[in-house]
Amino acid sequence: MIIIGEKGKIYMTVTEISEYKKGKYKIYLNDEFAFVLYSSDIKKYRIEPMGELSEHLIEDIKENVLKKRCRAYAMNILKKQDKTVRDLKLKLKDALYTEEIAQDAIDYVRGYNYVDDVRYSENYIRSVCERSGIPEIKRKLMAKGVSGEDIERAVNNCYEEGILNDEKGNEIIRKLLLKKLRSEGENFCKDRERILASVCRKGFSVKDAESVYDTLCEELYHL
Repeated sequence: MIIIGEKGKIYMTVTEISEYKKGKYKIYLNDEFAFVLYSSDIKKYRIEPMGELSEHLIEDIKENVLKKRCRAYAMNILKKQDKTVRDLKLKLKDALYTEEIAQDAIDYVRGYNYVDDVRYSENYIRSVCERSGIPEIKRKLMAKGVSGEDIERAVNNCYEEGILNDEKGNEIIRKLLLKKLRSEGENFCKDRERILASVCRKGFSVKDAESVYDTLCEELYHL
């Protein structure tokens, strides 16, 4: 129930307080989940079942408890492992922070450059470019919620830095094919389509895979 008190103040009713984890409780206002508070917060703000919270007090809880706590939690997540904006937001939502509070934390860490999807993508490219082609890398970054624009910026930056280049791509294809050669033996040049398909699934073009494959067969078997 929303109650309008003296001087137009708006109050909401605490319809439920349920334990979430040890020392943490879900607070429901007017039968809708509002936020999670510690037992110490509940005591400080004198929150009790069927009690009333003013609009001003709810805003105070958001600004001075939830936003600060969510920002600290986001920072702690990023200290342990770099995340995309999408994945960080999912982590915050899993901790039952509302969209409003989670977005505030995202904006906060972005302001200090602690989360940056272009930087994340560049680091990801560095870590996998020795075994994956650009199309596969792009697909995986998109699956992590990185925008196409940020992915392209990261790819272009990596080309400019020399992390990526066409010659290096052919070197990776050659390494993959040599690995296949060790496992396939004499079948390496007999089952051409299957072996090429295994390389292309890594994100390399059919044209590049065929070129390197044919060169390798010629070098090794004079085919």
